[in-house]
Amino acid sequence: MIRRALAVAATALVALGMTATPVWAAAPSNDELAGAIPITLGEQVTEDTTEATTSSVDTTANQSCGFSSMSASVWYTFTPTADTGFAVDTTASSYAAGFMVFNGTPGPNTGMACGWGQEGDLAAHAGKTYTIVVFDADGDQVNGGNLVLDLQDLGPLPSLKVTLDPRANVDKAGTVLLTGTYSCTRAHRIGFDIQLSEAVGRFTINGFASMTEDNPCDGSTIRFAIPATGYDGKFAGGKATALVSTDACGDTVCDGSWTQQTLQLVKGR
Repeated sequence: MIRRALAVAATALVALGMTATPVWAAAPSNDELAGAIPITLGEQVTEDTTEATTSSVDTTANQSCGFSSMSASVWYTFTPTADTGFAVDTTASSYAAGFMVFNGTPGPNTGMACGWGQEGDLAAHAGKTYTIVVFDADGDQVNGGNLVLDLQDLGPLPSLKVTLDPRANVDKAGTVLLTGTYSCTRAHRIGFDIQLSEAVGRFTINGFASMTEDNPCDGSTIRFAIPATGYDGKFAGGKATALVSTDACGDTVCDGSWTQQTLQLVKGR
């Protein structure tokens, strides 16, 4: 009887030990960049991030932002079908949800925005993939919580197109008169910069020209003429390279681009 009682007690202890073993919850499927969940503009995402972790990928991504604390990170991607402005909003989350947005693969040179709560005025282009990582930025002992992520669609982007005439006159002082046209839509402020460079003998002459306008855009084609003076020498006749960067701002978002053209500089009288 004693041996049987001991055997029953031992069996009970084993059973008790098995039941007391903790069952650990799994990390979310998008805990790592490789498992990033595709989302669409205008979508609201909710997720429990209490079991999410961080890795060296988060540390590398944070080089472009410098958050002092990161834990419980989860990853998302979106690929818009049209050029559009967007905003990221995590203010409805149960914890201090910080985020970073990247143009393509996360890294120190692809960062677009860093935020804690809400960040707007971001531009996305059709067919490109953007990456978002959301994390607990509070630094306290609590890990994550109930994440609410809103990816807000701010509508079509403003646009600005600048075209330089292929020939430009150079006066006796070595100043180039750059001429061409521009047109814009959905913008109330525009600007463009032109970096001009020309090889003259053993040297390269560099110059700069810019233009800004605050008038609303209606899509009309407008001609312009602006001077570019070399800041390290005088321009002469010959081939030159013009790098044109543009910036157009609407009510909610700005967008920019750059193009390169080859010009023929012609000496004037």
